[in-house]
Amino acid sequence: YLMYMRPESQDSAFKWEDLMMKNNSELLANLGNFINRATKFTKDNFNSTIPEMNLNNDDWEMVARVNQELSNYISLLEDAREREAITSVFSISRLGNQLMQHNTPWKLVKGSPMELARAGTVVGLSVNLACLLSVLVQPYLPTLSARLQDQLKAPTTVNVIPEQFHMML
Repeated sequence: YLMYMRPESQDSAFKWEDLMMKNNSELLANLGNFINRATKFTKDNFNSTIPEMNLNNDDWEMVARVNQELSNYISLLEDAREREAITSVFSISRLGNQLMQHNTPWKLVKGSPMELARAGTVVGLSVNLACLLSVLVQPYLPTLSARLQDQLKAPTTVNVIPEQFHMML
């Protein structure tokens, strides 16, 4: 929160109410919810393994949007604008939540083999986004980043901010 609210180009004021709102809306409802859904769904429905993925046009469009946010994040960090950079992290998390909501993998896993395969793609893409997010939050929340990477069994090689999103797991 302090990194998010720190002054970069103008004064900033600390407010307890704002801390609670940012914690509840961004960290818990956005980032935490997405990561929890992606990891829990992988564990419960795919035995903690990344399913085979066959991305469709909508998926590739979402990947392009993630890459735009990732490029923005890198640019902002290079300009020492950490406060603004974290908004790109939350935007990527929102894209992941939208992917899950739009595709409803919890329904797809109960359907035909084709629907199950689609659920696998959505879940695989989501858990790889969770891995990307674990790397992007590292400058802000290093302990959370390490715990998440441990839960994902991510290789240590993921700890480099990629220029483009790719399957990290």
